[in-house]
Amino acid sequence: MISAYGTARTMAGQAGLPAVAELLNKSLAEEEVADNLLTQIARELMSESKTVMTKQPKHVSSSLTK
Repeated sequence: MISAYGTARTMAGQAGLPAVAELLNKSLAEEEVADNLLTQIARELMSESKTVMTKQPKHVSSSLTK
């Protein structure tokens, strides 16, 4: 979606529509902020997941299988 806003903004600027280009530029900035926040959250979740995975035993034997 970010590239679509950037392309539309550039086209609006070239078409002589500065008000439209400015609105698209604001939307692009909002999308970039959202993308950065979601990337940060994903990294934190993955880091947390790796921590949990390394703390769990790989195989638990059951006395029922004997």
